[in-house]
Amino acid sequence: MDEHLTAIRGPVTYSQIYHFLRQEYWHHMYLFADTHPLSDAQWKAANRMAVDAYFDVTMSRTSTVAHSAAELEAMMKSLSQAEKMDAPEVAAAVLRSLLFNQFLNYHGQRSARTNRGESVFGDDPDQAQCTLIFKLFSPFLFYAPVVHLDILNKYWVDGLATKDQWVTLIERCTGEWSEHTIYATILLNANVAFLAIPSVDESVERYRGSMTQVLSILSVVSSLGSILVGLLMGRYHRTKKHIPVEDINVYLKSHYSDDSRWGFEWLAIIYSIPYALLMWA
Repeated sequence: MDEHLTAIRGPVTYSQIYHFLRQEYWHHMYLFADTHPLSDAQWKAANRMAVDAYFDVTMSRTSTVAHSAAELEAMMKSLSQAEKMDAPEVAAAVLRSLLFNQFLNYHGQRSARTNRGESVFGDDPDQAQCTLIFKLFSPFLFYAPVVHLDILNKYWVDGLATKDQWVTLIERCTGEWSEHTIYATILLNANVAFLAIPSVDESVERYRGSMTQVLSILSVVSSLGSILVGLLMGRYHRTKKHIPVEDINVYLKSHYSDDSRWGFEWLAIIYSIPYALLMWA
């Protein structure tokens, strides 16, 4: 049993085991739906849980439900059709997903998480200490990593993220990188036009490269770097905008250093590169 309860920390209570077994039961029902027809009470319970989750997401900005309102609305429509067609696997999949979300948020426990930004372990993202290397890098990157680190820490409290937060993060980052790419392109054109001026070429031949020309070339290189990195990162993250919640947590966990001193610092630095290169340009 312990190897299946690695998603939570601290001592495991009998109540938590009960909630875990409930979602495992519905997972079993999903796999063998043909041999387990649902009663009217079970169909009613599935619809009610989906409606409750949808209501919580639409009425609260800090809901702990991992799914978005659009996904929950699709679940309710699917449940309505599945009940008419007698497709118990649909209800089982919905219940398994929602019950597992409750399990991760310590449903029924004294320390249950009631808001998505609330840590049940007392970890405050605002009080996280940055490493010395991160503090040294930040000024050279115009403190952009500080902003990204703060957002990542608030969106991944206790190792959990919600679909709405993830979509907001991706839209914000890709939007910023698109803007940086546009500004860097404009700056690149300006530098190329400047270097094409005949008087600049004459000064190059006379002084073997003036300081103005050297700075302009460095600006071109920095602009190209901002454009390339911004385009690559934007394309990569757009493909991950609509991935399932489970894959979101796997992605963030893969970029979270097991050493608590680092956390998301390196990811925050990477996210800041297009902006930093643009500013240097």
